Amino acid sequence: MRRLGVMDEWGAYPRRRVEADYLKVLYAWEITREGEPCVDGRHTVVHVDEQGRPAELPDAVRAALTG
Repeated sequence: MRRLGVMDEWGAYPRRRVEADYLKVLYAWEITREGEPCVDGRHTVVHVDEQGRPAELPDAVRAALTG
């Protein structure tokens, strides 16, 4: 919309929802501004083998997750 030149007349457009595909392992994340949480998010986790390809969960992990 900025490229179209209509942002000045329409006010601000904060992002309400953003989706992302993670390309590297990310263990933990938090986004804050001045100590106040700004983003509530979630991500999907997959198990991969040593080459980074999708792989079945090991039996011990599957058993622990299913209780």
